Amino acid sequence: MSVACTTAHEDEVSAKTGTAQDRKDMWRVGRQQELNRNFQFLSVLGFTAVLMCTWEAVLFGASYGLINGGKGGMIYTYLGGLAGFSFVILSMAEMASMAPTSGGQYHWVSEFAPPSCQCILSYITGWVCVLGWHTGIAGCCYTVANMMIGVIAINYPDAYTYEPWHVTLLVIAVALAALLFNTLLAQKLPLIEGIILVIHCFGFFGILIPLWVLSPRPAASEVFGSIEDRGGWGNNGLACLVGLVGPIYALIGPDSAVHISEEIRDASRVLPLGMIWTLILNGSTGFVMIVTLAFSVGDIDHVLESQTGFAFIQVFLNSTGSVRAATGMTVVIMAMQFCAAISNVATTSRQVYAFARDKGLPFSNFLSKVNPTFTVPLNALCVSLVIVSLLSLINIGSSVAFNAIMSLGTAALLSSYIISITCVRLRRWRKQPLPPARWSMGRFTPFVDTVSILVLIVIWTFSFFPLTEQVNPTTMNWSVAIFGGVILLSLVYYQLHAKKTIRVLFPLAPPVFGQTLVATAMETPHLLHALLAASCSHHARLVQEPPASQLTILKFTDLAVAGLRAALAEPAETLKPETAMTAMVLCTNDVCNGNARTWKVHLSGVMQLLTALLERQRAADSGIDPFALCLLKWFATLDILAGLSGTHEGCVNDGQYWSLSRSPNCGIGHIDEICGYSTQLMPLLARIGQLAQRNVHEQSILETFTEPSSTLSEELTDEAQVLERKILSIADQAPSAATLASHDQALASELRNTHLAFIHSALLHLYRRVELLPKSHPKVRAQVAAILDNVQAIRPFSPANVLILWPIFSAGCETNELRERQAIQTRMVNMQTMGMGNFTRARDALARYWESGASSRWDTYFADCGLELVLF
Repeated sequence: MSVACTTAHEDEVSAKTGTAQDRKDMWRVGRQQELNRNFQFLSVLGFTAVLMCTWEAVLFGASYGLINGGKGGMIYTYLGGLAGFSFVILSMAEMASMAPTSGGQYHWVSEFAPPSCQCILSYITGWVCVLGWHTGIAGCCYTVANMMIGVIAINYPDAYTYEPWHVTLLVIAVALAALLFNTLLAQKLPLIEGIILVIHCFGFFGILIPLWVLSPRPAASEVFGSIEDRGGWGNNGLACLVGLVGPIYALIGPDSAVHISEEIRDASRVLPLGMIWTLILNGSTGFVMIVTLAFSVGDIDHVLESQTGFAFIQVFLNSTGSVRAATGMTVVIMAMQFCAAISNVATTSRQVYAFARDKGLPFSNFLSKVNPTFTVPLNALCVSLVIVSLLSLINIGSSVAFNAIMSLGTAALLSSYIISITCVRLRRWRKQPLPPARWSMGRFTPFVDTVSILVLIVIWTFSFFPLTEQVNPTTMNWSVAIFGGVILLSLVYYQLHAKKTIRVLFPLAPPVFGQTLVATAMETPHLLHALLAASCSHHARLVQEPPASQLTILKFTDLAVAGLRAALAEPAETLKPETAMTAMVLCTNDVCNGNARTWKVHLSGVMQLLTALLERQRAADSGIDPFALCLLKWFATLDILAGLSGTHEGCVNDGQYWSLSRSPNCGIGHIDEICGYSTQLMPLLARIGQLAQRNVHEQSILETFTEPSSTLSEELTDEAQVLERKILSIADQAPSAATLASHDQALASELRNTHLAFIHSALLHLYRRVELLPKSHPKVRAQVAAILDNVQAIRPFSPANVLILWPIFSAGCETNELRERQAIQTRMVNMQTMGMGNFTRARDALARYWESGASSRWDTYFADCGLELVLF
């Protein structure tokens, strides 16, 4: 259910849409709620803590620290990594509170990046996140598989012979099991994560206590004073920096909860708290575990050369002196890592689903589908399983290549952190507005973000270093080459395809009209109050707030009306464009709220003000103010569509709106970004509306005295043919150079689709309401199909959707085809989430017309129902 469909009587907390704040957040980021919100604080904490599995990862990643740093160096690099990564997690927690969406980093980049690089940076970030999380699944499953092999090796040292394909089969089996958890038990996953959190905590003590009790304890000075360079770097400090990879591997993945944010209740509050408490829980247990390991490790060379493949298994065996005890302790780690794989699969599938939803991946329509049975992105889950299975096959041919791919995960995720935090830091530095955050660091945020970026750059650089200074093809870290190759391939795909289809999540820059409007409002109280009334009204429609919220709307409206009256009392020669704008905003707000008693009064008042304003500007020979021209276009659009969708006869009888300004330079010949169609179409649309109403009037007279006729007069036939030719002559117009320069390519292309949708809608009204052709006529059917084709070419939640209500409503009224009706309803549901009350009323009116099975034309049907203005 979309936000706009939620009734005022619905419970504040819904299993589907979450809290009122969740609905607000989903609207702000332009998303429909498709997944169930069944995660709460403890399940989020369990999800993130288990996926990061810090104290467990400290154990199986110990080889990095022991080679580059030794016992003491391993502890110090962990503390340094923990301190640095704490800043990163705090920065990401605040961004998550601003925009809790499954897209995570790529969405934040799209929202916060500079306009010039918004789309490409968002795209690259999405790709590195998808890459990072897929290698994360493979890494988790590979670790579990190798632990199984290690356990077999200590239990059957002479009987078992290792083969690479054994690991490959185990990786696929573990990944498949994790997928089954995420499908068959998907709705129980929050409960499962809570249970796993308990095991995570108790398992920690299950490992910690035997190690402290049974291991020989060296002197503290031997541990804390021992910093070694076994990698041959020639410098202990450099060796420790290279050894940072181990601690960071144990701490990476705090963004995992972000990718399930659309399944969290009260996400903007719970999500950052879950991330911070994960940092506290995992950071502290990880520190205790790494100190314990340093005291228990014994002979480092012996441990690193263990046939088990993991230093920690050899430590367990040395400490307990029992194969069974070491096996039991390893199984605990193995089980926790499998649980991490479950969370990893969930995170990856949501990342793929979100990025595909925004057309960032090949086969996006397939990958973005949510399975109605399991309420999970099943296609994304299955594709992730296939990718991990294919990656695991590489291990059969070359474990070196496979390990290089596995090491990509850390670098890829670190890249996404750097890009997203840098974008928000740059935005703060430029003092540009940011969305409100329910969890914020306040005045410390800029400092924390800056430290985060510096820390991440250092860690990212050393993530590409090999384990030792002396390398060969086997020991070389090839991840930098693979990382660069993936980025290159993604850029090629972007240039060839994605550049034309990927969603721009946020407009690149507000139009000049919008910028002028805001700037003018800050200096004009009555305009500011009118805009605040419209904004509050829009917000109330979105989240279905109780009637009490209307008091605020009425207060701002009263202030705007009072200010407008005062402005109108001034001498006519002092009339300003902002006075007419205030009246226009009040009129539009009345239209959107269905205030039928007042909108005509305001619209007529706007015309009088515009006429006086434009006449004065023309008399002054100073040229027509661009702001006033934009206002004229806004007025014309409202007046025309009111006439075409109801009984309103129009304020300008001849439809020649430009005669009010007598300006030859009104964007003639181009698609206007305010209207969504060429301004040359305006008088033609107005004339169609007048002829349609004349037809209705004549038919009503004929019905009084004789049978209604479907034969047109010769005069009307001739005029209809002239109108048809004029409409077709302007079908091939394009946006102006200025419009193309101020918008991204995809949005500018969509303006052509909105223009064509209006062209075909104009022809549809001409054929049906003027020429009186039946719905089944080939001309009528062709226009309906053309409208839907152009509407489907517009991306869901694109800003261009605001412009296509009239065309899609017109097509809906003139089709009996079930497939076409379903397509129209689907698009209108998307449009409803924008919060416009007229979208909701239009959809309800259309459903009423369909259900009635009325044989009469829709305009006649709605007139009989007493609806004066159908679309608004």
